[in-house]
Order: sequence, then C-alpha cells, then structure tokens
Amino acid sequence: MDNNSNQVKMFASTEITDLCESIKHIHKILRTVGLFFSELNMNDENGNGLLVDFKKWGIKTITKEMLEKQFQKLDRIRAIYEEEKKRL
Repeated sequence: MDNNSNQVKMFASTEITDLCESIKHIHKILRTVGLFFSELNMNDENGNGLLVDFKKWGIKTITKEMLEKQFQKLDRIRAIYEEEKKRL
C-alpha cells in the first residue's frame, strides 16, 4: 500500500469539506472585518469617536467568536490527522 492510498482513507469526505469550509469562512471573516474597519475609520470625520470605538469593539468581539468556532473545527481535524499519522 502506498502513501497516497493511506491519505485517501485518513479523512472522511465530510471532514475534508469541513476543513475547506473553515478556511473559506476564516478568509471571508477577516476580509469583511477589514472592510468594516476601513469604513469606520473613513466615517469618523464627525468626531464621534466613542460611537466608532463601540462599533469597533462589537466587531472585534463578534469576530473573535466567529473565528474561535472555525479554529475549533480546524483543531478537530488536526487531531484526527495526528491520530491517523500515529497509526501509520
């Protein structure tokens, strides 16, 4: 049995899909947050720094929670990989 056939059996198709989706979600989250921060910084001409700071805090809080969920999925897949690697 060669390495390629072992690698195919290492992950179920749903785990590979989860991995790809998590990476896509992380990219989308970071891109969107970057756009929000850019808009907030550009719209701060009115001098309402407290409101902008509150919005930034909200974005950071939500982003951390969303990223944490994606990182948990990645950690689960990494653990499966490590376990399978030990078996091989």
